[in-house]
Amino acid sequence: MKRLALAVLLAAAGFGVTGCGNGGKLLIAGGRHALSGINLVGRARFLSPTRLAIVTTASSSCPAVPNKLVIQSRNTIRIYLTEGSWRSAGSSHRIVLVAQRPPLSKICTVGLTATPMIIAINPKQINVHHRLTIRLYYYDISKPETQSAPPLGATKLPAAHHKAGASSGTRLPDGTPAAIHKIRHVVIIMQENRSFDSYFGTYPGADGITGLAGNPGRVPCIPDPRRRSCQRPYHDTSNLNDGGPHGHAEAMKDIDGGKMDGFIAEAESGQAVYCKEHVDSPHCSRNPKRPDVMGYHNSHEIPNYWEYARQFVLQDHMFESDTSWSLPSHLYLVSGWSAKCARQGDPMSCRAAVQNPGTPPGEPGNTTGKKPDYAWTDLTYLLHRHQISWGYYVAKGDQPDCGDNAMFCAPVPQNAKTPGIWNPLPWFDTVQEDHQLSDIRPLTDFYKEAKKGTLPSVSWITPAQAVSEHPPALITAGQAYVTGLINTIMRSPNWDSTAIFLAWDDWSGFYDHVKPPALDAQGYGLRVPAVVISPYAKKGYIDHQIVSFDSYLKFIEDDFLHGQRLDPRADGRPDSRPDVRESVRILGNLADDFDFNQKPRRPLILPLHPPFS
Repeated sequence: MKRLALAVLLAAAGFGVTGCGNGGKLLIAGGRHALSGINLVGRARFLSPTRLAIVTTASSSCPAVPNKLVIQSRNTIRIYLTEGSWRSAGSSHRIVLVAQRPPLSKICTVGLTATPMIIAINPKQINVHHRLTIRLYYYDISKPETQSAPPLGATKLPAAHHKAGASSGTRLPDGTPAAIHKIRHVVIIMQENRSFDSYFGTYPGADGITGLAGNPGRVPCIPDPRRRSCQRPYHDTSNLNDGGPHGHAEAMKDIDGGKMDGFIAEAESGQAVYCKEHVDSPHCSRNPKRPDVMGYHNSHEIPNYWEYARQFVLQDHMFESDTSWSLPSHLYLVSGWSAKCARQGDPMSCRAAVQNPGTPPGEPGNTTGKKPDYAWTDLTYLLHRHQISWGYYVAKGDQPDCGDNAMFCAPVPQNAKTPGIWNPLPWFDTVQEDHQLSDIRPLTDFYKEAKKGTLPSVSWITPAQAVSEHPPALITAGQAYVTGLINTIMRSPNWDSTAIFLAWDDWSGFYDHVKPPALDAQGYGLRVPAVVISPYAKKGYIDHQIVSFDSYLKFIEDDFLHGQRLDPRADGRPDSRPDVRESVRILGNLADDFDFNQKPRRPLILPLHPPFS
């Protein structure tokens, strides 16, 4: 059995830290003592999974409970030390170092008498961002399998055992590698309205358009009712696209029971209907010679997106969480559900709403001015409860989608204080009750925080119309905007601990050949492009797992909430959702896109305006 092997210099760092038991002093070397718990209060950054740098103040704060080890509930960051042991009554235990942002009141204790140990702290190379409380707890490793760390708020040692992964070591109860905690910042960049095939349908090795780019099968020919013929996919070199209608009804017709052949008919019908009903639209004359929903782009039009795929991870089975348009999609992005509630403030009165959950005032789809009430539980409730920082960043400009999912509509101004279909969080009861409206901020704040290295743990970023890639926004404008965001993150002090998830919120009527899995009455929707970018992302990897925006929730919950789901039975705030999307068996695990054993990748700074051919 190995001894605890952590180089530590508490006394040299001038902390004067004490433990509880045996006179209340932590023995730096030699002798025996009973450890109740240790608080190191200050600002810290983690230099590696086994090195912690702390500055400012430190103090001891241990309950007067002899021979007890204090375990603080709701831990937010866990650091695994090198293999070591404590001995108690002949059994051995693995040591786990836990970092917590300000401790909550609930404390549980586990009996323990421990042998001496040394705690390593490196006072150098410090980047001060967070105020943390550090505690120690243990669990039994007397069996040969490696165990997962105790769940947050655990009142007893964990019983489950998990074999160590080939590249990640200790794993969480659902198999997620514990090394996921190397990611301390998750940034979700959500663009608008593209199908997977429209952007990556000819990407080498991906599940792309049949019969093209070496993909097996025949090139599809999709019925064109207006011309009484059919159209095949074609390389679209245009910088401006039109797309088609993309509500729930259109999604079902595009999918057509799995035939995936309704795209042109819906695009033609949508244009005819819209021009009849909205003759004043400045876009009504934009009826192209032929619908462009069968067009696809490649590295000539979107070179940066393809380069991110080549250098990091491309997900070729990312499905929109719901078979519908932007508002339900964004609701799923932050809450794992889209619903409409019959009674104000009553989460048990909410029922699934795949198409019309209620749009905010001022939106084209809201004709009465009535405010929506999203009473069910969203992720920010759990983040707030666990004291995990978050930010929802909104760009100035026009909103990126029509409020009624129509093809065209008048522009609606957006900013951080004006809620819209792209920014539903202000209408969630939890955000209002938790007084977190201030966490919905202008995008300029994100750039400032990234530059300083003070990004929150979780960030969502939504675009303005001009850079959204939502037709008729230019593709080049959107790519330049996204590239600028990613370059900013890569230049940030936070880069080494960040995971960027880039996706598009719905398919916008563009062709895709893959039938979505039928999960429940609301989804999944059609495939959309998605890329994972991180210093720990696998290089040039194509992830073929079935994933959805629910996967982002699961990743965040595994990383920061120790696997707590948006589950009415367990999250402390019951609602009437029909299922727990993060826990469905079909859903893949985004942690598979990472190699946490590899040396963190260097930034890949790309030009904002690469050649467009």
